[in-house]
Amino acid sequence: MLTNLARRHLQNNSFNEACKLVTESIVLFRALAYDDADLATPDLVESLICSVVILSNPSRIASNSEVLSMANEAVERSRELARIDPHLFTDLLCRSIEAKSAALVARQELSRALESCNEVISIYRELAPASHEVYAPRLASALQRSAHVLLALDSGNDAYAAAEEAVRAIAPIFLTQPAAFAAYMPQVLDVYVASCGAAGREPDLELLEPVMARLQEMA
Repeated sequence: MLTNLARRHLQNNSFNEACKLVTESIVLFRALAYDDADLATPDLVESLICSVVILSNPSRIASNSEVLSMANEAVERSRELARIDPHLFTDLLCRSIEAKSAALVARQELSRALESCNEVISIYRELAPASHEVYAPRLASALQRSAHVLLALDSGNDAYAAAEEAVRAIAPIFLTQPAAFAAYMPQVLDVYVASCGAAGREPDLELLEPVMARLQEMA
């Protein structure tokens, strides 16, 4: 699939090739969606998300005025899919909203980016109790992104609240599945410590010590 190939190029920092492939993918799935929206729209949304991620790179965002339009299209299309079949497409909706938030952050539209973060957090908070192992990591990731935006907005107390909730959401799962989240856990801890500093609070050592001990065991 062109979108998957574009993602691989993006991981290898081949931005020009990734952009070319994802543009071809969008053109293809737009045409297919015109004839069969049910079949092609999810793939079109995936392509739009990938394109937004590529174009949200700080070195590229200023030269591409269409990125927010693509992000909005991805959100609108995925929102309709999730309305029809929430079980199948809610995660796609959340990823579309997160892509839009990333684009807004890259353009320094931080208040609007925070609104998008908050929508994703609200969705995952609602879903997490029913399927904790699936949605708690996604909630933690959304909270982590929100904390970064709040720090950029100099909202230290709100950043602290979001970051602490992120740690509390992911820590129990990390402790039972450390290998799966070993690369991600330090990122959450970093934003938590930064948020503690911004809010003038001391980190909760009772919360952190089991996580730090497990990370040290894995080092």
